[in-house]
This record gives sequence, C-alpha cells and structure tokens, in this order.
Amino acid sequence: MKNKPLPWHTLLVAIYPPLYLFSQNVERLELAELVIPIPAITALAALSLAVLYLILRDLPKAALVATPAWLLFWYYTDLYWFIEPWKIGDFWIGRQRYLATVLAVVLVAVFFVVWRSRKKHENLTRILNVVAACLVLMAAGTVVSYRVTNARARTATVSTSDMVAFEGPLPDVYYVILDGYGRQDILADLMDFDNSAFIEGLRSRGFYVADKACSNYGQTQLSLASSLNLDYVQALPVHLDPCTDDRLPLNRLYRGGKVFAFFQNEGYSLVSFATGFNPTELLQADIYVTGHSDLTNYQTMLLGQTPLQLMKRFLVERQFDHHRSRIIQAMEQLGAAQVAPKFIFAHLVSPHPPFLFGSEGQLVTDYHKYDMGDGSHRFKRTGMTTDEYIAYYRDQVTYLNTLVLAAVDDVLANSPEPPIIIIQGDHGPGSHLHWESLEDTYLPERLSILNAYYFPDGDYSQLYPEITPVNSFRIILSQYFGQDYAPLPDHSYYSTWEAPYAFSDVTPIVAPRD
Repeated sequence: MKNKPLPWHTLLVAIYPPLYLFSQNVERLELAELVIPIPAITALAALSLAVLYLILRDLPKAALVATPAWLLFWYYTDLYWFIEPWKIGDFWIGRQRYLATVLAVVLVAVFFVVWRSRKKHENLTRILNVVAACLVLMAAGTVVSYRVTNARARTATVSTSDMVAFEGPLPDVYYVILDGYGRQDILADLMDFDNSAFIEGLRSRGFYVADKACSNYGQTQLSLASSLNLDYVQALPVHLDPCTDDRLPLNRLYRGGKVFAFFQNEGYSLVSFATGFNPTELLQADIYVTGHSDLTNYQTMLLGQTPLQLMKRFLVERQFDHHRSRIIQAMEQLGAAQVAPKFIFAHLVSPHPPFLFGSEGQLVTDYHKYDMGDGSHRFKRTGMTTDEYIAYYRDQVTYLNTLVLAAVDDVLANSPEPPIIIIQGDHGPGSHLHWESLEDTYLPERLSILNAYYFPDGDYSQLYPEITPVNSFRIILSQYFGQDYAPLPDHSYYSTWEAPYAFSDVTPIVAPRD
C-alpha cells in the first residue's frame, strides 16, 4: 500500500513569491531580510491548512483550496494591473472592488467543488508538490549561486595592521552623516537658498567649515566605505567589478570599517542609530538605538503584491511618521549614551528624500509616496518635478538645521571633556542628478557637500577648504590618536546607479573655482 502524499505544495507556494522577489533583487539585499517573512508566511500557510482541514476533514482537499488562495493573494496586484485598462463602453471593469469580488467568488467556487469531490486527489497532490518544489528550488538556487559566486568579495575586510595602540586622552567622537547635504555656495546658486546663518552658527560654536569641500563619490555606500576605511574604494582589498551593480561588498567594508575597528580596539563603545536604510544599519554596535518598528523596502515591495496594498495610504503615512521619528530621535539622543569613551555614528537620511519636514517642522509627505529614491529615479517613480524637489529640499534643510544646532549645543554642554565632531554630507543634492548619464548630471551639485569639524583644542591647522571625506579620519587619527596617515590627494568620482564601480574622475569639473 502506497503512502499517501502530504500536500506540501501549499507551504511551498506560499513562500515561493517572497523567495522569488528576493532572488530578483539578491544583489541589493541581505539574507537577514528573509528571517521574518519566510517563517511568518510558512506559519500562516500552515494555519490556513489547519483551519480548512477542520472544515473539510481532509488534508489534501484543504490544500487544494489553500494553494489557489495563496496564489491569488500573492498575485493580486499583477491581476489588478492586467485588468486595470479594461472597460466596456464608459464602464471601467478594472476596479479594485470588482476584482476583489470576482476573486472571492472564485475562491468560494473552488471550495465547493473540492468539498463535493469524492476523489482522493493523490496524483494531483504529487504533481503540485513537484511543481511547487521546483519553483522554490529555482528561486533558492539563484540566491545560493549568487552568494557563492560573490562570497569572496562579500567577506572582504580591511587590515588594521598599520595601526598602533594609543595611550593618551580618549575624547568622545561623533560622526554625523547628513545624507545629501550640499555645500553653501551650491545651495545658493542652484536653489536660491541662503544657508549662511547655519554655517555661521556652526562656526560660532567653534567648528571649522570647509567651504570648498566635495565628496569622493556620489553614492552613500561608496562614500561611507571610503571614509570609514581611510582610502578610496578602488584601493581597498576587494574586487569591485565595473560591470556589476552588486553593492553588498560595500556594506561589508562599511560595517567592518577600519575606523570602527580602531576605536573599538581602543576601548570605545560604538553607538549607532536606526536609519531606515538597510545598508547603513549598524546592528553590531554596542548600543544600537532603534526607533519605531518599520517596514524595510523589501517588505514594502512584498506587501505591494498583495491585497494589503489597499492599505497603501495607511502604510505610506506610517513610513513617513517613522522616518521623521528616527531623525528627531537621533538628534535628540545624539550624546545621551552614558558610556565613555564612545564613538557615535549617526546617519540621517535627510535632507535627502523622502521629504518629511516643512521649514518649521510641520508634517510633509510630499504627496508622492514614501520613496528613498533620488534624482532621476525619484522623478520617474513619483512624478515629482525639479522645481518641487528644490522647494521641498529647501524647507527640509531649514528645519534640519535647527535640529543639528540643538544637538550640537546639547553635546557640547553635556560632554565631560570636549569631543571630536564631524558633520558631513555623504554627497550633495539630486535635483539635477541623472542616474544613467554623467553628461546629463550637474556634477557640482551632486558632489558638493557640507563638511564641518569640531576639535577639542580648536587646532584646525591640518584642515583645508577642499578636504574630502577620505581624509577626515586620516587627519583625526594622526592628530589626536598617535597614528601616521598622510592626507591623500582629494578626488571626486562619478558612477551611474547601474554600474557603481565604473568610475569617472570628475575632480576638475566639480572643484570650486576662486
């Protein structure tokens, strides 16, 4: 007597779409993205089977109802976009309410057909098991193959053998990244925005502001991988193929950065804040300050495939609220950790989109949708215009300035010993950024940055107006921590989104002219 096959196909069909979506974005996502969705969906699929079994008293029949239900759940949005243009005369068929009604009727019909059937469905169960298993294996194979092929690049680390132990005073160090914060002259010329009050506010508090500073790269992950490893990414011990868009090696280089390693070796506690941007989430920090729980971009895409996208307005407003809270929390708690010495890393995705704040801090959702895209990506996905971008950006910078100055005042007032503070843009704004074209991008905008320093003794003799982030910690470690790093030549590189490692040296184009 043959064993009756168990209907695994329901569980496999339920996890296939999330796994397939991950496999199609594997070069941008960490495996940790699957830790919550796959077990949760498996549990829900098992629960749906259990409920239907209690009704039908037959497991294969329960699965024959549950599997179509899961397929319709995952491919709801695809079906909607397929029928959305349909109409008969002036009557639009492609409406959410009609689709939901039709699918509900289909599922009820499937239930009654299966319920009334007297067949055992053993062969059908075996076929569905094989088909579902093949789909899951193909998606999983894509992920495994990619991870194995790129394993060497992903595990690359930077040696700290050239660093020496330091015996001396250990001031707290703050590294604050204001994503997309442009230089004062560019904001004035391109956006008609006078940022002089903020710059003078920093200087009056003892900061040195490099008024000709540029970034080394036009993308966050490239910029941080470079500044936190004291070198250009082209010189780091990892092969970065100019023909690939795989950015995960940069995440490894950033999270295992030479700067972090040095300070932790010196006994510093590493403090970081939730960013909402997965590549810069520093989960291994000694103190990781989380904000409200939030959806990742992957989870948002996943939900967008389902009927839950009907709750889109609620989900979008929730994401805006959480992003605002993260920024405010990071500034209000910048120096709150009661440990010493400490290295504080705070990456604020602001004034970079999404646009969240009016000039006085009022809620803004920019009425386009929650999207972290910048430049041409943002314009294409949201319909935003360049003029709208500039208007939103100006307001966001205005309010962000008040948060930054308040945070600086709090840190300076409550530090037992004068700290070291860097407040820096990773790159500039993107109102004239074309991700696919160097020629169509206004490079001085994208590669000009705010770059401000506060040193305990006010000795800024090693700093200079054109300093770029690659030299920030080379100078600080040499001046205050007994290391020996000569400044590197300051260069700026542009690369497109699809080919982040195909660099063009644009230093002569972006360098400020006297």
